[in-house]
Amino acid sequence: SDVCSSDLADEKTSVSSVSITRGTLAASSNYNLTFVDGTLAIDRRPITVTAVNTSRVYGDSNPEFIYNVATDNGITRGLVNGDTLIGTPSTTAIATTNVGTVLITQGTLINTNNTNYTIIFNNGTLTIDRRPITVTAITETRTYNGTIESSKTPTYTGLIAADTGKLTGLAQVFNSANANGTNGSTLSVSTYVLDLTISGNYTVVTINVPGTINPKPLTVSGITAENKVYDGTTTATIAGSAEIGRAQV
Repeated sequence: SDVCSSDLADEKTSVSSVSITRGTLAASSNYNLTFVDGTLAIDRRPITVTAVNTSRVYGDSNPEFIYNVATDNGITRGLVNGDTLIGTPSTTAIATTNVGTVLITQGTLINTNNTNYTIIFNNGTLTIDRRPITVTAITETRTYNGTIESSKTPTYTGLIAADTGKLTGLAQVFNSANANGTNGSTLSVSTYVLDLTISGNYTVVTINVPGTINPKPLTVSGITAENKVYDGTTTATIAGSAEIGRAQV
């Protein structure tokens, strides 16, 4: 049978209107055929695009956002003819956005940039996780003074530049005031203050280190041994009153 045709359109023709022409349609000798062209409207193809959930650490840059396009399987429609989409999803989150979740939205992955498709977009979720801060005690060697105090200040890593000055009050102590020999003591972080405006964005880990408290030298003075005649022993008579230097606490 004869059919009308649109020689200007095929499955790869972009969204547009194309004429439907006479094609092979003909009339028998009993008719004079007058053909009026029609119009083939090629509409946008609806596709479903879903952002892939992802995560990062507070203070880091956003990762590249990726997405999945539904397959063309008779139930859902997908990309055809080897097409790829133009544009990328986006988020309102920046490096200093607080810990929590933020939507991944359509961004530039829009119909304007993809003229043959109508994009149905499903948002994704960007999860922003706490950033670890490591606070490390500094090893110290000192002489016994009766306290657990340390003259050193712990160091830290992990605080981002935007939060400089918001980790304060760093201090450390010995685990014991006693002189326990070389590396026989432990120095641990005793205090730190993380500003409340950023405290929820960090997890603080403290690290202990070995330390040394040496015995304090004592000086004994004020006593003497009396002279005696040899008697084959080490016994001596002590005279005077002993004065013993004390640790300065």
